[in-house]
Amino acid sequence: PVIEDITNVASGKLGIKVTPPKGYKALEFQKTVGTAAPVHAGTFPSSRDVVLEDCASGQLHTIEARAVFGGKRFSEWSEPVSHMAT
Repeated sequence: PVIEDITNVASGKLGIKVTPPKGYKALEFQKTVGTAAPVHAGTFPSSRDVVLEDCASGQLHTIEARAVFGGKRFSEWSEPVSHMAT
């Protein structure tokens, strides 16, 4: 998947515009804040209306996505994209 854009949709919520690969069943996201380890940020059945919640305001979040193809098959993680949550 390719993360095209990240926007602030509400306080502590980041909207993700992502282009998925063909044949995907879901999209999985992980986020990193500062030097902390990446944490699971959600799994979505569609690339539409992806909103990550619990994003600390005033913190830079680095987001990555991967496609879930079913049968425990996953794509590689996308290139990381960073955005400051409000």
